[in-house]
Amino acid sequence: MMGSSTAEVEKKILDKNIKMVNFLANKAKTGSNFTPSEWDEIYSNGHDVLDYCVKKNRFKFKKKIAEKSISGKVRLFNLLVQQYSIGLASEDLPFGIISKINRDKFVDGITKLYQISDQGLINSLKSKKDLIVCMLKGFKPGGDDNRPDRGALPLISMLAGETVEILTFVYGPILASNLETLDSDINKLAKKNGLWQSFVGLSDFIILDAPLKENNSKQITRIMNNIDNKKKYLKRSDIRNIVMISNIPNQYQENDVDTIIHVIFKYIVSNCFEGMCNPPGGDWSGLSVIYNDDEYRWLSLPRVSSDCKRPDHVIEIFNLFDRPVILSIESKETANDLELNVGIQLKRYLEYLFDFVPSTVRKQHDEWKISNKKLKYKDYLLFSVGAYIDTGNINSNLILERSKCDMLFALKPIPEKNEWVITMHANKENGKIVIDYLKSSVHACKYFNNIKIEGK
Repeated sequence: MMGSSTAEVEKKILDKNIKMVNFLANKAKTGSNFTPSEWDEIYSNGHDVLDYCVKKNRFKFKKKIAEKSISGKVRLFNLLVQQYSIGLASEDLPFGIISKINRDKFVDGITKLYQISDQGLINSLKSKKDLIVCMLKGFKPGGDDNRPDRGALPLISMLAGETVEILTFVYGPILASNLETLDSDINKLAKKNGLWQSFVGLSDFIILDAPLKENNSKQITRIMNNIDNKKKYLKRSDIRNIVMISNIPNQYQENDVDTIIHVIFKYIVSNCFEGMCNPPGGDWSGLSVIYNDDEYRWLSLPRVSSDCKRPDHVIEIFNLFDRPVILSIESKETANDLELNVGIQLKRYLEYLFDFVPSTVRKQHDEWKISNKKLKYKDYLLFSVGAYIDTGNINSNLILERSKCDMLFALKPIPEKNEWVITMHANKENGKIVIDYLKSSVHACKYFNNIKIEGK
């Protein structure tokens, strides 16, 4: 996008990719998944994955659906797909291929199953292209969308390109409000719902066969030709006309706050330990602290209650006071996004967590063992921190008072210099000592001179 060659980077990525694919293929069931030798054949000979799957025709595609999720004609549709489909690389993926040879028979089955009388729709469904069928529950029993399902259609589109059509079959419950918007303006529904956005933007056809969330006994059925909506939504001609882009972002968000915090405490500040990190750059699978040179880790983090808040980052700093410092950090896009009293809630979460014995313990970078030692939060000095993009004209004293945070990190981007200036505020003297230490650490770093810290 920026006009420079990516050939060398692409080769490295592809080399790593085939190693990872073969690693996973070695662990997969051989009967219904491609083997490492098959993946090597695809990579080395430059095969199109879909063409290779159709040619091999090694196994069928059948979606595994829990009995409690079956309603309407979902079971019959699944059997129809299994009869005419080909598995795409793995039986565990929620999509398969109906080859153009079998497509007419498959569409005849759909026509009979759903008693379709619209000849125009039938003719469109009988296109002379291979068809990928993607079966998604899509929505949870409460009607909220199942976020992992958002990635299925983008993955299919990357695999298939524009030569293959996609039929998305949705069988999860639909909210009455979403159904009303679907029937009146499907593009409006796509704009307000991320999962429907993927359906509309990437599907050529959509079949909805799902119970109404507010009345499970009422089954909703819709069979839609989405080709025109897809073209309008994607505006692909506009996308193709973009040749160059600016390397200056047009906006900054909470992810940028998380990234800068991660970089500072992972790579710049010495005598500190990153105990938990919100992505990008880390994970929420557990929370660790160091005690007497041992790393203790809680693996099952408790759910958030009304009076506590799970932090986005937990940082431990050593050798500043008579006990280690723990920074419990909440990141937001703007200062006004920091909740009322969130600083108190951040510290309560850690205090609550310390009531439980950590799951595991290890000497740093050694093997994990089961822990039986309960730690005391009073052995640490806890600071709550609010971090956000500095948009200017913010009264830090008011934010400190409203949020009840001990410290604030205001991150200001300087795009024209490719720099970040972080102004840190503290309401107590020991907080200012922490800021001075962070400021000196960043100042002394030779490798990240585009990050600067100011203290107040």
